[in-house]
Amino acid sequence: MFIASQMERLEKGKATSLTSSWARTLVEEISNDAGDMSQQSALTAAREAGLRLQDAFDGGDFLSAQEAALEVHVLTRELGPEG
Repeated sequence: MFIASQMERLEKGKATSLTSSWARTLVEEISNDAGDMSQQSALTAAREAGLRLQDAFDGGDFLSAQEAALEVHVLTRELGPEG
């Protein structure tokens, strides 16, 4: 979440609390999808999202980077301490 906030700061010059409807909707969608995944599938998806985050951030596409950061956050949260 910190990473997503910092990307917003870079994009807009300020960071907000990420309470916008797009963030809530995205988190809910990812969480619902993660519930149907095996631990290995969730881990693989989190790794892929992490790579997308880096590519998007490096390319200056902060919205896509924020989305990928939220995806990593939700998927790793769903994995729990064993992940």
